[in-house]
Amino acid sequence: MRKLEVKHKEKLNEIVRKGVERRDEMLQAVVIKLVESGMTAKEAAKRLGISERSVRRWVKKWNEEGKIEGTKRGKHPKTSHLSEEQIEELKRILEKKEWWSHEEIRELIKKRYGVEYHPEGLRKLLKRMGMKYVKPYPIDYRRPEGAEGTLKESLRLVMEELEDAGVNIEDIVIGFMDETSPELRSNTQRVWTYREKVKMVKNTADKWRANVIGYYAINGKSVEGYLERSTAKEIAKFLEKIKEANKDKKTIIVVLDNFPSHRSKTVREKAKELGIRLVYLP
Repeated sequence: MRKLEVKHKEKLNEIVRKGVERRDEMLQAVVIKLVESGMTAKEAAKRLGISERSVRRWVKKWNEEGKIEGTKRGKHPKTSHLSEEQIEELKRILEKKEWWSHEEIRELIKKRYGVEYHPEGLRKLLKRMGMKYVKPYPIDYRRPEGAEGTLKESLRLVMEELEDAGVNIEDIVIGFMDETSPELRSNTQRVWTYREKVKMVKNTADKWRANVIGYYAINGKSVEGYLERSTAKEIAKFLEKIKEANKDKKTIIVVLDNFPSHRSKTVREKAKELGIRLVYLP
């Protein structure tokens, strides 16, 4: 899909950096910035829960005038609204699904009841209906059912082995190790829901080739470091740092994911040499 051209880039960067008072104007600035950074109109619309048509209109106006005015001030034209009976029916429909985007609910109301709400009017209606406007937290599509129970069982078996070997609980450190790299785009998406938490399968995102690695110890000393690359050799060196920080303990348990270098022979042999037990996430 062809991406839109965005003009007046320096001016746009200045507006985004300084910010504006009105929320609708800031929304337009963010949308235009997303398009300028490489997103298509469709991607930007989906990310912020607005229509693709609005994205194209805002970008066109910015290119022509080089300014952001937001929506017009004053009262919106009077429109029809849902009856209380229709609102109750709508609530039952919305409760059946874990989450809804703003645009999905607008389309649902328009098709089912023939009523078209202004975005701000719909926002007020949904809040009155008890819905929450939240940021979903990502779940990995590879996560199996019952993952937490599987992890607990793995940890229980390791603790039993150590107990049988005569290692006291006071001499065991347990913690979690992982790497992270900065993402070039943030998760700004919000959705409507009746749930306490919303899960969403994570999208892939471009990252810089720079990793920060950390070991978060629940009952020992935590360690942080920097890796140019997440190779087996580098991970093995980081295990040595974990051991050095907790050298007063007999055994260290490291809970980590299944990244190829984490499961490599080099890392497993180094862990055994250092007296570190590796417990992999399901």
